Amino acid sequence: DYIGTYTIEPKKRLLHLKITGGKNVPKNARVDNFHYTFKNDNKLILSGGYFGRLNNNTFMKDRYTFVKGYQAPKSIKK
Repeated sequence: DYIGTYTIEPKKRLLHLKITGGKNVPKNARVDNFHYTFKNDNKLILSGGYFGRLNNNTFMKDRYTFVKGYQAPKSIKK
C-alpha cells in the first residue's frame, strides 16, 4: 500500500518511483530505478528494483510482473 510519484525515461525504458507514504512501507525498498518492458499479453514487467520486504518470511525478488485485469472490447455491436 504505497503512495508516491513517478517519472519515466522512455528512451532508456526506466521508471523512477518515489515513495512518499502509505501503510507498512518497507524501509529497504529500492524503487528509484526500475527497467520496464511491455509484453503483448497485457503484461508490464519491472526489473532491477525492489519493493521491499515487510518481514523475514516474505520472498525477496527483483522482478515483478503486472497483468492488466480488464480489457475493453475492440468493438461494440449494437
